[in-house]
Amino acid sequence: MGMSADAQLFYGVLIKDENFLNEDNDWDWEKLYMSKLGFKEPDYYSEREKYEEWSDKKRKIIEELDVSIETHSYGEEPMYVVCIKTSLKTAWLGDPIRIFSLAFDYSWAEKIKKFCDIMELEINNECGWWMCSCWG
Repeated sequence: MGMSADAQLFYGVLIKDENFLNEDNDWDWEKLYMSKLGFKEPDYYSEREKYEEWSDKKRKIIEELDVSIETHSYGEEPMYVVCIKTSLKTAWLGDPIRIFSLAFDYSWAEKIKKFCDIMELEINNECGWWMCSCWG
């Protein structure tokens, strides 16, 4: 069985610190984001009702975000990017996609910067269009 390579196009930035996700946050950027906003995850077993409320709040907050953290590179050693959700386009191996426009909204860069500030992420570059690969 071979490797699959997919192409990803997005508007965003590359994250410098590849170890910002770890055991402390269960390698879960959404959980980390919630903690940065001051919403600590309740224990699933001893605080089930509070956990369910927290989980619903997390789902709503993440859905309303315009940005997302995505991975590229090799599946077992991912590299991370912050991107505008609606800008992310993935061409799966053998399934090309046509891009009709690379138009963007000037507010995107500020949204990405604000998110990175909240998450305390150091970035490698300025916001822009990026194309990368994902091997898995």
